[in-house]
Amino acid sequence: MPVTPPIVWRGLARAVVALAATAAVAAGCAPESGRPRKTHLAVLPAAARPGGIAFSEAGDAWAFVVATDEGDRVVGPRGTGAPHDRCGRPQLAPGESRVLYWARDDDDAGGDASVFRLVTEDGIGAEFVGPAELVLSPRGSRWAALGRQSRAPGAPLVLIVDGAEHAARVDLSFPVFSADDRYVAYLAARDDGRVALVVDGIERHLYEAPAAPCARAAWQAASRPDLVAHHPLRFLSDGSLVVVTRDAEGWGVYRDEERLASYPLSETDRASDACRPGAWIVPSSLATAAGAPYAFWWERLAGTAPHWRVVRNGTPPDDVICHDAWRAQPPEVAPDGRRYAYACAVRMPSSDAEELRRVFVVTAGARYGPYADVWGIALAPDGSRVAYGAHDGSRDRPWSIHVDGAPRVAGYAAVWRPRLDATGTHLAWQAQPDPEGPGVLGLDARRITRFDEILWGPEFTPDHVAWIIRRGRKLTRIQVPL
Repeated sequence: MPVTPPIVWRGLARAVVALAATAAVAAGCAPESGRPRKTHLAVLPAAARPGGIAFSEAGDAWAFVVATDEGDRVVGPRGTGAPHDRCGRPQLAPGESRVLYWARDDDDAGGDASVFRLVTEDGIGAEFVGPAELVLSPRGSRWAALGRQSRAPGAPLVLIVDGAEHAARVDLSFPVFSADDRYVAYLAARDDGRVALVVDGIERHLYEAPAAPCARAAWQAASRPDLVAHHPLRFLSDGSLVVVTRDAEGWGVYRDEERLASYPLSETDRASDACRPGAWIVPSSLATAAGAPYAFWWERLAGTAPHWRVVRNGTPPDDVICHDAWRAQPPEVAPDGRRYAYACAVRMPSSDAEELRRVFVVTAGARYGPYADVWGIALAPDGSRVAYGAHDGSRDRPWSIHVDGAPRVAGYAAVWRPRLDATGTHLAWQAQPDPEGPGVLGLDARRITRFDEILWGPEFTPDHVAWIIRRGRKLTRIQVPL
């Protein structure tokens, strides 16, 4: 990353160094039994942009955007970046804490010819003519960026991986990296209408263009580009690759070359009334297990009735039928792939003879609810318990946080996704008492402190849970013993 003269930014550099040192000390110190420990980390400069702060995965490094007379700059662990007209929120790569961010530089003549640059610690990694997407690998050693490099009509999408062009096609999917960072895979449209699965630049499989009447009509009516929006890929724990994409029959879900399921349509397709009774898939619902070769997704059963269910590798893991797919969150999956949780919307009769929409939380062994709404389902790391926000249907402070169907805290205007410790014993949570006020974070039934923004956490260790929060311009690490 380019560095400005140290005399100008010496104070900011000291703040970064002090933060890293203080965070490291706080991580190694145990507070008095039962009492939260609050460690002051830093005070942001007045010119720091709201929402422009990011912490590393371990919470020991950070970066933020500051507005200067010359433009926006990003301040990180290794110094201060060059000025740009606008800098996006930085990202710190997992494991390595390398800082990457998007910077926009406008046309000096006042035109609309802005350039979007991906800035890495090695310099400018990629340039695009419009907003683009960045994908970081699981271990943080690699990156990929996808966007357009020309404003000409029909200009291709360009995929840059680690600074080198990998593909330039009329349509590309988002890339995905393997768990060990070795491989990068994506889908690429071919001129003959077929789609290629590409792994490290080599075409591994070809999917035929839709041929069935309803599937072909939907494909022809689809907005372009199509792959980038609706065709997800995921590496499984055994190194195999799950792909959701169009094929000759409509849509297929594949694990390597094995087809797990087939559908005439996806939820994203425009379909005629005659085609709508066919089965559908929701591509955006794809979820995978971290430690076993299982993939989950939502499907609609064929027929005129709105019957939806979750499937695992193409087979339903339970007998639950829902009135609609739950689009706010894909199914939550435990590492073993045998335990899971999802929200199921149903229609229930009411006293005034009208049907009410109600939501259950479904797990591998239980069903909880009904609720007016559900938000932020989270499994314990071992999958043994489930936590979530539940809405009781009232107007004032309707949200509570439940664990296995039992409320732990209640009476909030909004809640964030909770988190359970390794065994599901302790619950870390964040909520908002009033719509316009600050949030509050807590452990189990205890309210710990208020915050304006949570920048890191909650993260559990065997003996404590920790957050890093912002209150005004002040950054603080909160550590609570278990």
